[in-house]
Amino acid sequence: MPVEYGNYQYITVIITSILVLSNLGTEKAYFTFISQKPRPLKFHIVYYAWQVIQLCILLLIFSIIEKEWLALVFHDVEARLVLIGLIALFLSGSIQTTLGNIFESVRETKYIQMLSIGIACLHLVLIFFFIRQDELTITLLFQVIAFEYIVYLITAINIIKRKRISFTIVEEFNFKSSCLEFYHYSKPLVLFILTVFLYTFFDRWLIQTYIGSEGQAFFSIAIQFSTLTAIIYSSILKIFWKEVSEAINNKDMEKVKKYFVHVSSNVFIFTTVLATTLFFFSHDIITHLYGTAYRESLIVFQLIMLYTIPQSLGQLHATYFIATSQTKVYTTVSLIFMLISFPIAFLLVSDMGFQFNEAGIAAKMLILGLVGSIVSEYLISRHLNISMRLFNKLLIIVAVGFGTYLMYTFANIVSDNIFVQALTTAFLYILPVSYYLFQRMKIL
Repeated sequence: MPVEYGNYQYITVIITSILVLSNLGTEKAYFTFISQKPRPLKFHIVYYAWQVIQLCILLLIFSIIEKEWLALVFHDVEARLVLIGLIALFLSGSIQTTLGNIFESVRETKYIQMLSIGIACLHLVLIFFFIRQDELTITLLFQVIAFEYIVYLITAINIIKRKRISFTIVEEFNFKSSCLEFYHYSKPLVLFILTVFLYTFFDRWLIQTYIGSEGQAFFSIAIQFSTLTAIIYSSILKIFWKEVSEAINNKDMEKVKKYFVHVSSNVFIFTTVLATTLFFFSHDIITHLYGTAYRESLIVFQLIMLYTIPQSLGQLHATYFIATSQTKVYTTVSLIFMLISFPIAFLLVSDMGFQFNEAGIAAKMLILGLVGSIVSEYLISRHLNISMRLFNKLLIIVAVGFGTYLMYTFANIVSDNIFVQALTTAFLYILPVSYYLFQRMKIL
């Protein structure tokens, strides 16, 4: 139900953001260093020890902190539950990411994909079992997650041993030199990581404080559903990153222009199709997948679905800035918009402002996302000396929105069943559009 689910999501998001902050960007440094060349075993052991130290420090802080201070962040959530959540989320995040980095660094991606699928299936089986037994609670859910990633770790170690996967090298290890490597890599990222933490923390804390656990649940299901678009276009962005980086290295700006124009256009059209489809079917999705207890989440759900449009452009722009080594521009723009977000969110939600519900946060994200994507598009257009094509994008939104509405109306005429409607929309609308966009991409 919304209250319990809202509490679970709040604990998960806040603790995950705390773990990312405590890592100080060393996770990215570790993957970069082991991808460059194999490192001695002691190098890996030092990094693993650093991760354990992070957990111990956080456990100590949460154990000795005054209850009043803990309640300020987690409200009525028990301290014991926070500690269990911290251990579970540390294990899931640290083990999966670290082992993923190891396998990726030696180009053994298939094993990490097999492990991820296996652990997802195990999770589904365990969750369904405890639901059937009517025993599922937040505490038990975190315990299940901790158990799963211990199994994950043991299985991964066995794979490394049995397949004789080598990710170390025999050479002298210099502790001081390795620490300095991590320090110099992570130092520029600290301010950005801190701001991202505050941005994530502040929005969720405002919802939990001024709206409550139900509002947190309504906001969370919308955010989770919006990741459907990110899952699909993220693979395109990796290819885009590689090709743009290579073209920049070869000083082939015409190729860079060609890739940016075509990829941004296709990603924009696809995301708009998917976002508007989810927007029009949002009432049916909530009713059939979440139940009547979540019917009040309709507005925030629709706003977040629309937010995926500027969000996808923002991801593309960020990839472009990083691929072209314009990290300073990317960091500056991101920091400015995140800092602007704080007072706007407080004004929209708090008792000293307009006292909107979770939809206020969603509206803020949508508006700032639109403005941010326009600013980024302007900077990239200047860099490539091309037009921004804003009017063209507006026409695409209107045309796609109208086409999606017609498809939604037709699907409702065909059947009252949500699953039949989904299949009709997928086969007659989303898949043909996807195929058309794929054919357009082939010219690259």
